[in-house]
Amino acid sequence: MDAGITQGCDTDRYCPDERISRAQMASLISAAYGLAPADQVYFHDAGGTHADSTQRLAEARISSGCDALGLDFCADVPVPRDQMASFLARAEDLVPAAAPIPMLLEPGDDGAAVEALQRRLHEADYWIGPIDGVYGTLTEHAVLAIQKVHGLARDGIYGPNTRAIVADPGTPTTGSSSGYVVEFDEDRQIVMLVQDGVAGRIFHASGGNEEYYEHEGTTYWAETPNGDWDIYREIDGWRTSHLGELYRPKYFHRDGIAFHGYTDVPAHAASHGCVRVSMDAMDWLWANDAMPTGADVLVYGEPS
Repeated sequence: MDAGITQGCDTDRYCPDERISRAQMASLISAAYGLAPADQVYFHDAGGTHADSTQRLAEARISSGCDALGLDFCADVPVPRDQMASFLARAEDLVPAAAPIPMLLEPGDDGAAVEALQRRLHEADYWIGPIDGVYGTLTEHAVLAIQKVHGLARDGIYGPNTRAIVADPGTPTTGSSSGYVVEFDEDRQIVMLVQDGVAGRIFHASGGNEEYYEHEGTTYWAETPNGDWDIYREIDGWRTSHLGELYRPKYFHRDGIAFHGYTDVPAHAASHGCVRVSMDAMDWLWANDAMPTGADVLVYGEPS
């Protein structure tokens, strides 16, 4: 206590037989070694008295957390003797520093951190495709989807702002409250499979850009109409129409507008009126009968 490392567990008590948590351990090490304050937030599960100390451990590379993304410190978990030894050895520079916490992941990256990101997105109901540790197009699309839901810049890159959202993704708002509804939110450019007002799988999508276009001498308006519709027709294959090339379309509007797969699904509204998802996502929707004939469809918002 005289050294300012601990104040004990109560007035005039040290409680030597009680176990300490990882967060308490962080405060002991931070005080004993005079660790510098962190210049950013690393762990998102550490709050209260010891929160600052856990961030200092990350800044000093004494700990990289308890998951591959370094989002969690497992602050309330008791610290085993071997972990305590490792923390002290790093603080004394007796062993190499902890691995750097991945603050940025982007297309082309791979490894355990990417796999952990994919699992986090899957657990938050963002459609991710195979969890394979590769930051490919489908992972980029899932990152775009969570960025859209939370109003972040749509770049498909896991950076500091997206990192904070992945740590605590919350629950997306929906436009319906009962039954099974396939929703397309034009504001956010996402498709959601909603059951009784709760979003299940969430997909990155791109709808009508509300611009004029021409096809074989006729001018059309690229709109995904707002309203309550239903899936009334489907084609298990490619279809070519004035709206373009449609992969495995599920039609919900009599102007030939459908959900369909496409090779290019940008972050903004870009189609001639249909709702694009990736080819793999469309295959999943078919395989899981997620857009059956007769399913209710709700389109709302303005394209962005």
